[in-house]
Order: sequence, then structure tokens, then C-alpha cells
Amino acid sequence: FFPHVASALDAAPAGPRFVQLLHQFLRALPALTWGSATAQAAFASGVGYERFGAMLLRAGDQPTPGLVRALFDWFGGAGASRGGEPPSAPLSCWEHPTGSTVQVARVSQLLLGLLPRCEPPLQLELLSRLGCLLEGGVLNRSRCAEARLLWHMLHLLGTELSGPVQHALLRALTPLASHSVSVPELKLLFSLLARPPAGARHEEGAAEQSENAAEAHGDPRRSTELHSELLGTISSMLRQQGPAA
Repeated sequence: FFPHVASALDAAPAGPRFVQLLHQFLRALPALTWGSATAQAAFASGVGYERFGAMLLRAGDQPTPGLVRALFDWFGGAGASRGGEPPSAPLSCWEHPTGSTVQVARVSQLLLGLLPRCEPPLQLELLSRLGCLLEGGVLNRSRCAEARLLWHMLHLLGTELSGPVQHALLRALTPLASHSVSVPELKLLFSLLARPPAGARHEEGAAEQSENAAEAHGDPRRSTELHSELLGTISSMLRQQGPAA
């Protein structure tokens, strides 16, 4: 089944029809994959997460809220499956992230892949819900740790994002870092302290010199705040259990 759907999506030219097919497939994926390791393996082999990520990017230069929500609702859902059967009417994870359970952890990487292309308000909404989901339970954090979500979030933190989005990303990853962190992830955290993300580089300034300085070096206050939050994350993480091997 999955290879046939993937072939149909690959064959569809980019445009409204392709987006419609993609949304239909996304809405069906929870029922097809939740609670079944076999079904998730079939998706991974028949479609593949990297291939599906490329399909998501074909949907448009800027992901729509509907696309991000549908992907998030595949990532997790309220009302975990029982006995291998998905719930008949799962609640939206986007609407109820705190009470939801991560169902397909690798979808988190697809969400992070879309995040830099989203409009800033949607970026903040996505990170807020992701943080709530990670705070919602040990099982959610364990599943995301197995999928190496922290590693991908830390790499994203070191890219060109606005100051508010950087701080939202750091807040979202803190519960995961406090739950489990590998030595490479810890090293990456410390590297961010040595070379903090650039921060907001496009804010308006009163003087041209201030604008140029912000463009070249970022807002020093933002860097200081980010340093403080990074140190807080590391402190919280080490208080829990220290880095995993």
C-alpha cells in the first residue's frame, strides 16, 4: 500500500491537486500507523521519512498551518491506542498537546525540517505545542530521545533563527535534555555556549550603525539571555541524572 501511495504522490505535479492528496494521506496516517511497529516499519520502507519530507517541501515554499497541524496530529494524539488498535476518534494533538502521547516519534524530525520555512507565528505555535508534549510525560520524552530529537533540536538551535524562535526552541528542548542526554549532545550544548546562535538579525534600529552591528554580531542582550538559558538547561539536565553514554 505505502509504495503505491508514494508513487502516486511522486507522479502528481506540484500544485493544488498534489497538496490535496498529501493532506488526505496525512489524515489517514494515524489510523494506519499508530500502535503498530509493523505498520511504521512498512511506512519507513515503503515511503521513507526522508522521501516524505521532500514531499512536504513540495507542498509550498511556506508550510500552511493546516499542513503543520496534520503532521503534528500524526506525531502524537490524545487517547493512546489499546491492543494494537488506534482509537476510533483520536483527539487532536495540536489542540491537546499536554494530554497527548507521542505515537510516531520520527515525525518530529519532519516537523523540525519544516519549521525554518514557516511564518514566525506558526514557528512559535509549533514549538510551544512541542514543549507541552515533551513536558506531558516520561513516555513522550523517552520515545523522542530514542528518535534523537534532542540532537536535531540542538542543531536547529545553532542555525539562523529569530531571537524569539531561538528562545522558544530552547524552552521546548529543555524537558528532553533534562530527561536524557548523550555525550555528543552535551558537547553540542557546550559548543553553543562557545558560539551562541546569531539571534535576531533583522530587527529595526534607530541608527544605521546599530543595524549593521546587529547584522554582523546579533543583539548582545539576546546572546547574554541565550547564554543564561543554555546554562540553565545544562544545570537542569545534570541535576536529573547526568549525560548518558
